[in-house]
Amino acid sequence: MAYGMGGALGITMQQSFGTAYTTGMKFQPFISESMNESIPPVVVEGMRGIYDEGDSLEGAHEISGDVNFEVDPCMIGYYIKGFCNAGSYVATTVTSYYYTHAFMPTQDDFDAMAATPPMTVEVYRDAGSAFQYYDCCVNALSFEFAHGALIKSTVGFVGAGFTMAAKQTASYEPFSEFTWDQTSISISDTAVDEIQDMTITMTNNLESVGTIDGTKYPNRIQRSGKRTIEISGTILFISEAEVNIFRAQTERRMVVTTKQGSNQIEIDIPSMRYSAFPVNVGGPGKIAVGFTANAKYNAGSGTAIKITTTVTSLASY
Repeated sequence: MAYGMGGALGITMQQSFGTAYTTGMKFQPFISESMNESIPPVVVEGMRGIYDEGDSLEGAHEISGDVNFEVDPCMIGYYIKGFCNAGSYVATTVTSYYYTHAFMPTQDDFDAMAATPPMTVEVYRDAGSAFQYYDCCVNALSFEFAHGALIKSTVGFVGAGFTMAAKQTASYEPFSEFTWDQTSISISDTAVDEIQDMTITMTNNLESVGTIDGTKYPNRIQRSGKRTIEISGTILFISEAEVNIFRAQTERRMVVTTKQGSNQIEIDIPSMRYSAFPVNVGGPGKIAVGFTANAKYNAGSGTAIKITTTVTSLASY
């Protein structure tokens, strides 16, 4: 009998698209995963005097899935790098033990085959071999902040390859997860303490692309639309100030900082604009607003979002 608590999930950056890469596998403590290889059948449509559905032939293979986990200052950097297409960068040395890694989404693709850096995701499900998904690109990445909870993240992958592999021995980085009370939020350089929960969701809008190349697996992973960044959450209704900002469609800078000792994640959105700010009375209790907003590209900053991690003894991702 297999148990989820007996499973393990590891990730590693590939050197190129098309070949699984397992050296230096980093294991991610995770809550749940939905990595999957699906094979939609190709059904024969030709009529031959039979009223039943035609034969099914093996169709194109599709690789995709999500991984949900609690955020720590180390592992999250690999997914940020994957989302932003940060192929190479130089970390800043804070001290001899702490390094700062700054990531901004690039305005180009990793190469002609992959829009973002491909990764290998290996999932062991407490029985038999490990399930190895490769050529996986980070399509979506979210950060979830809520009062009284650990900070959570969900990464969504679009992949192009799958195989079974021998199980590796899992080992984990010695970092603690972030909690809600280690987080502060500022808008226009003013501290905001009315937000009860907030989720930042970044989406690359990637899709797998199949070609006539003698294989049933995708040939490459490319973009199907523009990158989007959405901010949603619940904020206590204190005054009409935020309503007026929504009505004026004013863009403001939002900075979310989570700090644990010397380890830190900073999410800097230079131009945040509300897309919805509905104020309604839902009963006799407190009035809270479920808002949504978007991060817009800021020409002065050269980005729509900048995510910076400061991590102990980690000079590169």
